[in-house]
Amino acid sequence: MKKQLTVEEIVNKVVEHYKTNPRGLNAEKRCVYITEAGATCAVGLCCFKSKLKRLPESTLSSDVESLFRVAGEEILRPEFRGHELEFWETLQDLHDYDSNWYDTEGERRLTNKGKLVVESIINKYGI
Repeated sequence: MKKQLTVEEIVNKVVEHYKTNPRGLNAEKRCVYITEAGATCAVGLCCFKSKLKRLPESTLSSDVESLFRVAGEEILRPEFRGHELEFWETLQDLHDYDSNWYDTEGERRLTNKGKLVVESIINKYGI
């Protein structure tokens, strides 16, 4: 079994992933846990894609608390489990807000605001 990832490891995986992969946004530019093309949001990246694909459409665009209420923590791959709901909600906010990201030279990077959000997440939940 894989070891549980720390908050810092999860945040770094999410940031690295979005450097070269699209964010999980639907045609209306709203966040969804997984798109038809397989792109994922921050929380969706940490979930089993096969389980996400079986969820009702309304759950795929719901808040994190609703996702966990419907699917449980078991929707997360084992190495991502064990972190509090508030961490997942804050991580999702990092993904959702365009003001946290900008595109340059074929890569997506964090804005200064996004860097502050990352630092805040790690400081608050990475204990």
